Amino acid sequence: MSLLPFDAFLKNVSSKPYQITKAGYLEEGKYPVVDQGQKFITGYSNNDEKVFKNDESVIIFGDHTRLIKYVDFDFVIGADGTKVLIPVDDSIDTKYAYYHLLSTKIENLGYSRHYKLLKEKTFVKPSMEKQQEIVKALDKAKELIGLRQEALDKLDELAQSVFIDMFGDPILNPNNLVIKKLDDVSQKITDGEHGTVARTETGRMYLMARNISKLGELDLTELSFISEESHNKIFKRCNAEYNDLLLVCVGATIGKCTLVPDMKDFSLARSVALIKPIKTEMNSKYLLYFFKTEFMRRQIEKSSNASAQAGLYTGAIKKMKIMIPSLNLQKKFASIIEKLEVQKSYYKVELDKLQENFDALLAQNFEG
Repeated sequence: MSLLPFDAFLKNVSSKPYQITKAGYLEEGKYPVVDQGQKFITGYSNNDEKVFKNDESVIIFGDHTRLIKYVDFDFVIGADGTKVLIPVDDSIDTKYAYYHLLSTKIENLGYSRHYKLLKEKTFVKPSMEKQQEIVKALDKAKELIGLRQEALDKLDELAQSVFIDMFGDPILNPNNLVIKKLDDVSQKITDGEHGTVARTETGRMYLMARNISKLGELDLTELSFISEESHNKIFKRCNAEYNDLLLVCVGATIGKCTLVPDMKDFSLARSVALIKPIKTEMNSKYLLYFFKTEFMRRQIEKSSNASAQAGLYTGAIKKMKIMIPSLNLQKKFASIIEKLEVQKSYYKVELDKLQENFDALLAQNFEG
């Protein structure tokens, strides 16, 4: 077993000839686009000249996001900051290297570049037989996670189907429901603190885009804190409360949203917008699921700029269009969703256990 520096373990493949900008992404096409974003495939392209011919497999490392992906098909590389890595030679299994990178802790520098930190790490290289044994065990654990995630996704799909059945597709609006600007049915639409806020070891939670998970929940595993004084100043303008909508409005995960649960007051950073619905006009769960529709996704995409550090500003959010059915029908929808959420909660407990098992296997093989 050998302990290797980065340059003796992995090498960076020049990806510039195969990159396209986010503005060039298509909704459908011949070739998938893989970049450093949260989604595994973030778009498509028909540009034959930009296809990265993937004879075996490669690892994607997000220079800004620290996200790691294993890709074993031909694809187009999306946007700046997407590093393509392969083993330095045949003595290192690509899937083994991928799992090793997943176990590697890299400090979060925000939207700065992280590849330089990765290059400072060292990596364990056992025999090829041992590498493949490790890969087999981790593949199985990952497969179980995928199956449970699929079950959760199906519940989300069911919820969206219920939405369409009850209200119609907002793109077509077959029931001729009233369309209003989001600002007209909201008490307040704002975003978090724009200035620099001093962090503290303890204090009030200071939540940002990373704290809204891909599952549409608050993720409090990686927290920042600020003083009571700073919190009070921010909270006067941006007072997130129970059942308000939080919307990621800066960065790679724009559009992710969740409702505020019953919890202690916290402050928001600029990367999260706050939407307070007028309770006599709009139910919070209806608002949440409206934001998950294709109609709203298109509005968000159109309103946010196409740079790597995309931004969705409050002025644009206020102008977004939303269908307004009767409040009674919205509440009926919310009641159905609450029953589905009970089932989702069971699945999430199981998913957490499977993830803990996977993380333990990673630690056992790469950190011990």
